[in-house]
Amino acid sequence: MNEQEILKSKTQNDIEIFENAIKKLNKDEQINIILHDIPDPDAISCGFALKTILNLKGFNAEIYHKGEISHAQNLIMYNILHISLNNTDETIFGTNICVDCTPKNSCVDEAYMIIDHHENNTEAEFIINHADKGACATIIWNIVKNYINDMTEYKALATALLIGIRTDTKDMSSENISNDDFIAWQELYQYSDTEKVQKIINYDKPRYYYEKLVEMNKDNNSIEKDGIFIGGIGLCSSKQRDVIAMLADEYLRMSGISTTIIFTLIDCKYIEISMRSNLSSVNVKSFLNKNYGEKYSGGTSFQGGAKIPISDFFNILDNDEIDEFWSLLCRRMFKIKLES
Repeated sequence: MNEQEILKSKTQNDIEIFENAIKKLNKDEQINIILHDIPDPDAISCGFALKTILNLKGFNAEIYHKGEISHAQNLIMYNILHISLNNTDETIFGTNICVDCTPKNSCVDEAYMIIDHHENNTEAEFIINHADKGACATIIWNIVKNYINDMTEYKALATALLIGIRTDTKDMSSENISNDDFIAWQELYQYSDTEKVQKIINYDKPRYYYEKLVEMNKDNNSIEKDGIFIGGIGLCSSKQRDVIAMLADEYLRMSGISTTIIFTLIDCKYIEISMRSNLSSVNVKSFLNKNYGEKYSGGTSFQGGAKIPISDFFNILDNDEIDEFWSLLCRRMFKIKLES
């Protein structure tokens, strides 16, 4: 079999798995499409596509995520494409389909079906997983084509999936891109709304991006060595957390920099880290997993992040750092004053 025949065979197998999964569903039950906690364009577009297909098949499906969507590009994307997302911290009842994620990095404890392009060993009754794909949107697009014959009526969907592929493959230039990603990009482009694509790609940076840029360039807030840039931007609110990814991307474009690590303290509750690298010798996901644990980190070979509760972060301290942290904690505690 040549490469095209192999791709066709894999796609047909995915369609069969998906068809078998929805055949077992009851149209009276709630179908929950689950995204990872801080959904990016790839996850958002995949959720949008699955909701569209399931609604067309007569199912009641909604999209859920747990964390705050703060990245300007993501906000613009789901606003101008009118994508319905539900942010929740509560228990969700119904049948869960995890897309671009697993229960380990989402708002649910178990999944009926998982569709993903990240390596994982999470169990589910139905699984479609291709770690060789640059974007989950590529996998979803190949399923969408089986259910929608005329995409001219679904410009918003095509636009979303196109943006999803673009962001997760670094403009079709990442190492883990496949021929299938290229084909999906070409097919979706002809159906997309080019004006909205440009609006989403050329999004305006928020004012706090520049404020945090100044903060990071203050003395002792950043370090550069051997092509690695590490910068801290101080305290951030959860609504500003997108700035670490934006700065990690921006500083990777600096001459002489091959790896960036940007960190912040979110709402005095979490240490959050965003990492980027264009070195083939560096696997970002492996680095983050090793240093901060799989429970709190994830990503791909070239980009990723970690979110660690402060209490757990300090469990990672080296022995020679514990005394320093204890001294800092004591100084803070000794400032406590009782109300009279």
